[in-house]
Amino acid sequence: MKYVKSVGTAVLSLGMCSLVLVGCTTDQSNAGDRPEQGTTLDDAAGTAGSVASTVGERAGSLFDDAKVRAFIVAFRAQYGALAENRDDNAIKNLLMSTCTEIASGTDESSVVADLELEAASGDARPSTEQAQRIFDQAELACP
Repeated sequence: MKYVKSVGTAVLSLGMCSLVLVGCTTDQSNAGDRPEQGTTLDDAAGTAGSVASTVGERAGSLFDDAKVRAFIVAFRAQYGALAENRDDNAIKNLLMSTCTEIASGTDESSVVADLELEAASGDARPSTEQAQRIFDQAELACP
C-alpha cells in the first residue's frame, strides 16, 4: 500500500511539473503560432491527467500481479504436496476461483469447504485448517 501511495505521489508531482513547464517558455519566435495560454494549459492538464491515470492503472496492475505471484510462491512453499503436478496457471486459477467466490459474497465456511476439494492434488488433500489458511492468503491476494 505504501508503494502505491509513493507511485501516486510521484505521478502527481510529475503532472504538476509538466503543467508548470508548459506554461513557462522563453521562446518568443513562434509566439503567434501558439494557441492561447489557457488552451495550452487545459491541454496540458488533460494530458497530465491522462498520463497519471494510465500510470496509476499500470501500477495497480503490477501490484495485483505481484500479489498473485506472491500467492503462487507461498502456496508452493507451504503446500508442496498440493502444488505437486500443478503449474503456476493452475494455482492462479485456484486463487481466481476463490476470489470470485469471495467477491460474490459466498459464505467463508462454504469457500473453505470448496477449497478442501479444489486444492486437492492426487492423494494429497488439505485439512480444514490448511484450507482456511489458503482462504486467508487468497483473500489478501485478490485483485
